Amino acid sequence: MGLIKKLLLVAVVVGIGAVIYPLLVKRQYNDMPDVSEKWFGKTKLKSGQAFPKESVAINKFVVNVSDGVLADLKSRLESARYVTPIAGTNFNYGFNGDYLQKITHGWPGSVWEYYKAIPQLIEPTNGVAFEVICPSIPGYGFSEAPHQEGMH
Repeated sequence: MGLIKKLLLVAVVVGIGAVIYPLLVKRQYNDMPDVSEKWFGKTKLKSGQAFPKESVAINKFVVNVSDGVLADLKSRLESARYVTPIAGTNFNYGFNGDYLQKITHGWPGSVWEYYKAIPQLIEPTNGVAFEVICPSIPGYGFSEAPHQEGMH
C-alpha cells in the first residue's frame, strides 16, 4: 500500500472516530457547579477548618484610573491591526477580524453598562420599584477573581 493510501486510510479512521467517540462517551454536565463546600478566598484553609466569616457590609468603591492609563488604552485599541476576513468564510481561516474588532470595543460588558439605568429602576414609579443586582464575571472589571482552584 502506498504512502498516500496509508495517510488517506488513517485520515478516514480518525474522522470516523471523531464522529463516533462523542456518541459513545456520555459526559455529565451540571448546570451549576457545586461550590457550596469550597473556599475561593486568598488564604488556604486547613483540613476541617471552618470558612472565615464574610462581611456583608456594602463599602464605597472608588474607581481611580489615571488619564495616562486611559489614553494608553485608547491609543492601543485605535492602533490595533485587524485582519480583513475572506468574505463569507466566518472563522474558517482564523479568527474573523470584523468580529474581533466588535468585541474589543464593548464585549463582554460590565456593570458600568447598567449604571445609568439603575436609578430609573430603583426609584418608585406608580408604586413600583426594583431591587437591582448587577453581577460581574469573577476577575473581570472590578470584581475579584477566585484565589483557589475549582471555580468553573
